[in-house]
Amino acid sequence: MSSTRNKFITGLMTMMIIASFGVLSACGAPQTDEAQQGAEAQAAAYKDGTYEGVGKGLKGDIPVSVTVSDGKITEVKVGENSETPEKAESVIESLPGKIVEANGTEGVDVVEGATMTSQGVIDGVNAALEQAK
Repeated sequence: MSSTRNKFITGLMTMMIIASFGVLSACGAPQTDEAQQGAEAQAAAYKDGTYEGVGKGLKGDIPVSVTVSDGKITEVKVGENSETPEKAESVIESLPGKIVEANGTEGVDVVEGATMTSQGVIDGVNAALEQAK
């Protein structure tokens, strides 16, 4: 009886291990063609041109200019604003490049210590990109 029980438990454990390999291997599966096409469509979803937008910072409006070429963001410029110079400088140095790299603001984090200024730039870019859709 003990031998039959051991074989049953060993067989059951083997099946569980095999099943878990199947589940785990699916986690690393490449994107489907449909998912890749969706990502590519989003990447080229903008009309070419230069668009203006305005976001609200801590101390006032933050104007931004977004340039789109071949359906992708190629440049983000932050205009004159009333933000604290040190905070605005850290945002202007890092955020535009991250937005260009991401081809939008989704997933772009605000600059630590300059949350309101960062959010103003992000909001301004989003306003500009609404015109480019």
